[in-house]
Amino acid sequence: MQLKPIRTCIPRIIYPVGIVKGTDHLEEAKSFFQFLQSKAAKSIFKSTAFK
Repeated sequence: MQLKPIRTCIPRIIYPVGIVKGTDHLEEAKSFFQFLQSKAAKSIFKSTAFK
């Protein structure tokens, strides 16, 4: 038997992301920001039920 995800009436949740001005870790923040938009990250999000 294959289980299907349950659809609910919960509104879409948005997780904003940004880079804090003046951070001591600018390059790391930029790299993480770019990763979050990559195919690899999208695959991880999808596998954990994020859309």
